[in-house]
Amino acid sequence: MTRRVLYLIRNGEYDRNAMDEEFNAPLTERGVLQAQRTASALKDLPITAIYTSPHEQTGSTAGIIHESLDSALFAACDELQQYRSSSVGRTFTREMIEKAMNDDSDDAQMQAAYQRFFKPADVDTHEVLVCHGNIILDLVCHATNVNPDVWSHMLINNCAINIVAIESVDDMQLVAFNDVRHLPENLRTE
Repeated sequence: MTRRVLYLIRNGEYDRNAMDEEFNAPLTERGVLQAQRTASALKDLPITAIYTSPHEQTGSTAGIIHESLDSALFAACDELQQYRSSSVGRTFTREMIEKAMNDDSDDAQMQAAYQRFFKPADVDTHEVLVCHGNIILDLVCHATNVNPDVWSHMLINNCAINIVAIESVDDMQLVAFNDVRHLPENLRTE
C-alpha cells in the first residue's frame, strides 16, 4: 500500500513587532537558525514538494528548507495562510480560540487545505507543509478525529516537525507531534 507522508512545520520565530497588516513578518536570527536546523533534519528524506503559506515568515522558513533539498517542488498555497480571524502576534486566550473555531471562513479554509493535502497518494509521497501553528493544530485534529476543543491545550514550537502518514481516507496516523529534537534548547520557542 502506498503512503503519503506529510511533514507539517511551523514557521521559524519571527519579529512580532515588525508584523504588517497582512500578517507578514521577517524571521529573527533565531528563526533562521531554527529553519536551518529543520532543513538539516529533513535533508535525507525523499521529499518531493514543499508547500507554504504565502506569508513572509513561512515563505522564508520554507525557502531555507528548500535550499537543502535537491529537486523538490516549491509552491505557496492560500489554503495554508494565517486565518483572518486570528489575533496574530498575541497570546491566544480561550475566548479568542473559540471565536476562531466558530468562524465559518476559517473552517472553509481549513477544509480546503485538508481536501488538498490529506488524501491518499498513488505512489509513496513525502511532502512538507510550512504554515502557522493554528493551521497545523486544526489539520492534525481533523486528520486524527481529535475534538478541536483540545487544541487550545496543545503546543506547537517554532520549526517543530509534525508528521501525519496517510494510507487511505480512513487510515491517517499521527507519527510525530511537536518534535523539536533537532533543535537545541536555546532554539526552542513557542
